[in-house]
Amino acid sequence: MKRVSSKILALGSLAAVKTNHNPGCIVGVGPAGFSAAAQLEIKGYQTVTFEKQSAVRWK
Repeated sequence: MKRVSSKILALGSLAAVKTNHNPGCIVGVGPAGFSAAAQLEIKGYQTVTFEKQSAVRWK
């Protein structure tokens, strides 16, 4: 599995109000995984995402 930083996935200007110290781990960066990472980032969690493929391809 390749590690993909959620910061690289261009969450844009989503700003968290506070930072939670418990990180979130997302396995799979399809539409659902990306959405979960974005929502956790909005709530102030740091996320680490893992994707099996070398590139993210949504159909």
